[in-house]
Amino acid sequence: MLGRRWFNCSSRLPVSTLGGGEASRSRRGESGQSAVEFAIVLPVLVLIALGILDLGLVFSSQLTLNHAAAEGARLCARRPGDTSATRERVAADLSGVATLDETATACPSAARGDTITVTAVASFVPMTRAMAGSLAGGATGAGAGTLRLAASASAVVW
Repeated sequence: MLGRRWFNCSSRLPVSTLGGGEASRSRRGESGQSAVEFAIVLPVLVLIALGILDLGLVFSSQLTLNHAAAEGARLCARRPGDTSATRERVAADLSGVATLDETATACPSAARGDTITVTAVASFVPMTRAMAGSLAGGATGAGAGTLRLAASASAVVW
């Protein structure tokens, strides 16, 4: 009887005798292979992770811009024609998320019962500017790497 020895199923040899054979000698030349493979794959994984993070930030910024446009439309419905207060309200909602384009947000004068629409346009600079530049058609220069976000909201003047 063999007692409590463990066996390797493929060779039927006791595990204690498999340590220093020919297979372990051939692996000694491959000692840095894992490090080289990791060094090749790591930048790709980091770029993918940053891209996923940027995508989440863009969606969050778009939701914040939608909310800011709705708040601007609500303020404009209460005070029609007050463009400066509308812009301040939209910019306050966007603080720290994106940069508001001042020419896009306007509050038209309207009579009671009319529907007004406030459009807010903002610029968002992602962490991976190279990715944003390739999304914009390979643009280079001052605007390269900047994404333009837009949202509009409507309200009835009361």
